[in-house]
Amino acid sequence: MWEGSHRAPTRAARSGHGPASVRPRVHYGGTRRRRTPVTRPPVDPTGTAAWAELAAHHAALVPDLRGWFAADPGRAERLTFAVGDLHVDLSKNLVTDETVALLVRLAEEVGLADRIEAMFAGERINVTEDRSVLHTALRRPPGAQPPLVVGGQDVDADVQAELAKVFAFAERVRSGEWRGVTGEPVRTVVNIGI
Repeated sequence: MWEGSHRAPTRAARSGHGPASVRPRVHYGGTRRRRTPVTRPPVDPTGTAAWAELAAHHAALVPDLRGWFAADPGRAERLTFAVGDLHVDLSKNLVTDETVALLVRLAEEVGLADRIEAMFAGERINVTEDRSVLHTALRRPPGAQPPLVVGGQDVDADVQAELAKVFAFAERVRSGEWRGVTGEPVRTVVNIGI
């Protein structure tokens, strides 16, 4: 998690001011050299019939959210739903029932459900790096069943071990035990998400 996939330990790491362990990143389901082809090549959704229909629908759509609510008292109930713990309310967006139907059709035409399943199964769907995209493993609870194993490697165990390191490091920063390059406790953290 801390290290680059090919960089040597940084000066901060060697001096004790960086992560305790710097090692090469494990590449699940792929390596730097090209192996067998990715099983699911990318799909260009703009070439589908549903995309063309969505484009035509968008061009003809006259956004009038207040008018849509006034004309359709059931809009909020119909366009609101839950997925697990996530509450989704599409009613306050510039979409109609037709918009939603066309988006569902587009998802079906590009095989989105199969691709989501492939992602959760650890298939190598990252075509530029020829490897699995395993950020979803970060959201799996400890002990999730069945375990996520990719290329013979227990991804769940690796993720839980890395998360434990992150939590321990964060606690050291919060407690003031972790010192910055000046020897003073770290008081400001800038998090840049990429």
